[in-house]
Amino acid sequence: MTLDTALARLDELDQYHAHAVSEVLAVRHKGIVQRLRAGLAAQVTIGSTVSISSQFTPEVLQGMVGTVEFRDAKHANVLLDEESTRRYAAAVPTEPGRPRTVVEDIPLTALERLDIPEGFAELVEYILDRASIEDLNTLSAARSLRLDTLAGGLAENDLVMAVDVRPQYLEGLTGIVESVDRTNRTCIVSLDEDSTNRLRSENRSKHQIPDTTARFRVGLTLASALPIGRH
Repeated sequence: MTLDTALARLDELDQYHAHAVSEVLAVRHKGIVQRLRAGLAAQVTIGSTVSISSQFTPEVLQGMVGTVEFRDAKHANVLLDEESTRRYAAAVPTEPGRPRTVVEDIPLTALERLDIPEGFAELVEYILDRASIEDLNTLSAARSLRLDTLAGGLAENDLVMAVDVRPQYLEGLTGIVESVDRTNRTCIVSLDEDSTNRLRSENRSKHQIPDTTARFRVGLTLASALPIGRH
């Protein structure tokens, strides 16, 4: 069916079926938006190298390059490379001597991935557009197995971010691995000061963190501790 044919069919509907189409349109529209967001989120990962869109405002950031340091469902923080940091410092007053600048809350839609692994875009397209329910179940199991394999390399002093974690308010917190329990597939992470403050102010948190505590310790599974550097 073409768009013209669909419009013709709509013009023949009675009131009941015209109302029914409204729900179908809403579901399809939501699905398309979710697909676009999922595609963007999959490509703009922690540690990926990105360029800021030439359409982004403020203009001073257009074309600058950096590494994704943090991201949520819609935005990312980008650690500019040294060249972009120099350009930024020439246009905006910054802290003297700072080697690299972090720009926060950049929409994922304004970022272009520069270092996509070979075949990754095709994998994302297959999952979003062609995989069946059975395929998705198989892929999900394979993903979990791959994460378990990769998590085996986690070590003390790794800088990590909490991802795919419950409770959800721990998502995105960062810190240094203090110890690793390979038998139980867990680790203890000493959160940095920013993450400790975020957790302290989180109303849903069950953790009672004294104001005098600068670095709070949390336990994570190895699979939910994403390495983002070394201390």
